[in-house]
Amino acid sequence: MLRRLLESKHLKYEKCRGINLTTEGIEVAENIQEKHTTLSEFFKMIGVDEDIANIDAEGIEHHIRCY
Repeated sequence: MLRRLLESKHLKYEKCRGINLTTEGIEVAENIQEKHTTLSEFFKMIGVDEDIANIDAEGIEHHIRCY
């Protein structure tokens, strides 16, 4: 997965500094976080327990394109 993220320019690797997200990688991560928050808040609004809402939001994230 790291190789794919490096190839897609979402990560950059610098010797002795490690791995960091690129600007594009940060944008994708923020988009994913926003979608997670929206799904989780929706589930909580309809009465789903917070822990279950987060678990369900994570499950749904695997089925939607986040970028």
